[in-house]
Amino acid sequence: MTKIRNKSVLKYKIKEKIDFFPHGEYVLAKRILPKLLGINPRTFEKYIYTKATEHYEMPAGHLAVLANFFNCLMEEMYNYPPKTRGIRDVSKMHTQDLASELGLIK
Repeated sequence: MTKIRNKSVLKYKIKEKIDFFPHGEYVLAKRILPKLLGINPRTFEKYIYTKATEHYEMPAGHLAVLANFFNCLMEEMYNYPPKTRGIRDVSKMHTQDLASELGLIK
């Protein structure tokens, strides 16, 4: 499991990728991407500014659309390696710990 030390690191590279655009394309992307994802602009802002230490995750389908838009792999949209669990790790976990790890329990 990856430990995030810097609490200001963003979870996703959306801001980095949008900031790379020239100003006109930047403005257009910020207007079009929420519509493309079928979400409101406020939710899109939440995607952009989610910290790596937060438990919030955007839906995988939205991550796939963004990766396609930015012409990269989904894994390249993260600012850190996503945590992974193998089947052996999951089968050894206590049910309560597994539910918490999957975000099913607050």
